[in-house]
Amino acid sequence: MDLTLNGTAVAAGSLLAINGESASAEVYAVDKGTGAIFKSLNTTFGHSHVVGGAYHPSRNTFFLVEDRVPSGTVNDSVVAEINPSNVSVLNSFQITGILSTFTVNYGDIDIGANGNLFIVSSDESTIAEFTPTGAFVQELALPSGERYRNR
Repeated sequence: MDLTLNGTAVAAGSLLAINGESASAEVYAVDKGTGAIFKSLNTTFGHSHVVGGAYHPSRNTFFLVEDRVPSGTVNDSVVAEINPSNVSVLNSFQITGILSTFTVNYGDIDIGANGNLFIVSSDESTIAEFTPTGAFVQELALPSGERYRNR
């Protein structure tokens, strides 16, 4: 499915990269053949450590997750839904406010076939599943063993 990123059509199969290391997150559309960035989207979400993101094809939005590193901010383990046309934050939720035992530390987010969000963290032994509006669904166990953990 094609998407429009900040006014530019991005063909299905294009690479998307997210940088949120030191400030608000940026989403880049990258040409697979050349590696050249052909469009970028500067969001207003994140203070640093936006560690993951995913495009939600049925909602035509991006979901970004900021980890717990910028402690003391309201964006501690927060997920935000971003409009790719005008960079507005459509919805956000704080994971620790919903599931107090789960914090994101160097994690990632993905969109499942069911449209739900799946969030991982290097501090956790489970994957947390949420609806796109932030309702907690379940925790799924990760495989055990040190080769699967990054601690």
